Amino acid sequence: MLINVAAIRLDGDTQVRKKIDQEQVEDFAQMMLTGVPFDDIVVFNDGKDAWLADGFHRVLAARMAGATEIGATVRAGTVEDARLFAFAANTRRGLSLSTEDKINILKKMEQHPITKSWSNRQIAKHLNCSDVAIGRLKKRMVSVPASISNKQREEVARALSEPVPDVEKPEVVSTPSEPGNELLDTISSLASENEVLKDKIALGQYDGSEFEKIDLEGRLFEMRQRIAQLELEVRTLTESRDYLQNRNAELLAAIKSLKSKLKKLNYVSDRLDQAA
Repeated sequence: MLINVAAIRLDGDTQVRKKIDQEQVEDFAQMMLTGVPFDDIVVFNDGKDAWLADGFHRVLAARMAGATEIGATVRAGTVEDARLFAFAANTRRGLSLSTEDKINILKKMEQHPITKSWSNRQIAKHLNCSDVAIGRLKKRMVSVPASISNKQREEVARALSEPVPDVEKPEVVSTPSEPGNELLDTISSLASENEVLKDKIALGQYDGSEFEKIDLEGRLFEMRQRIAQLELEVRTLTESRDYLQNRNAELLAAIKSLKSKLKKLNYVSDRLDQAA
């Protein structure tokens, strides 16, 4: 059905994107002026107001083009219903959402009366994605870094590096020299480039539309980034484990030495008591 463009409410906090793409609005406006058909927008009518839930770029383009009416699917519901619908509206079609947009959606869902208590699985089902993707986005929302930095690790190491008296420290495996590190970095970089080339070859052979290829390329890039992040976290954990194992060996040796000294002191103390 057609509804009055001027009567559509855009101020209900139903826009989930961080910002409007003005160039896209202008392109849509030109297309409307030439008669290009568009999908209906979606609004929720609470009996008084028509709250826009899907189609901000189309409504703004219609206003720019001077249109008085626009095709719409009208549903009965409140502004909260419109927000709930808006969360998932662009996850299935329309302009692609940026990572910033997706994080913005999660923040809004945390404040919505219905979705604020949802689990990652429930959120993923509503947004048509995996719960792993939701977990990854939520990590980006947290300001605390996922792993301890090299500088912080060095500070912790210094705090724990006080020498143990009368104990021979176990041999610690040294790290590779700087040339060795450079070689490893070069190999890692070449391996990453090789994976990118493999992805491009696979995309070239993929029998799909250009939009599907673009979407697949984005997913592959995100997967590669995630793999690289996980590999970095594994290396960090391995370094921390090796350090803690070495430190544990030092402390065990120190305890053994102190026990031996305590045993000798107890023996001397007993002899002194007997002599007295």
